[in-house]
Amino acid sequence: MSLSAFVLTNTQKARTTAISAFKRMLELEDVILEFVQASILMDASDKRLTATMDRLGYYLATNEGKNGKLARNTASSY
Repeated sequence: MSLSAFVLTNTQKARTTAISAFKRMLELEDVILEFVQASILMDASDKRLTATMDRLGYYLATNEGKNGKLARNTASSY
């Protein structure tokens, strides 16, 4: 039995949603996921991670999905 069996279902769904939103942002920016992973791992100062998360927050705040804009508290939950 893995530890993921103990994670709440809502947490697993939120994680899946966040990952898919991140992948959609990368697709929109024409960036490959492996490049982002390598860039973050090679940056000892963590500035690349900070910039990436900042860009994701901006994407979530300004993105209009199929149901319209996100609620204000949605982006902060990620």
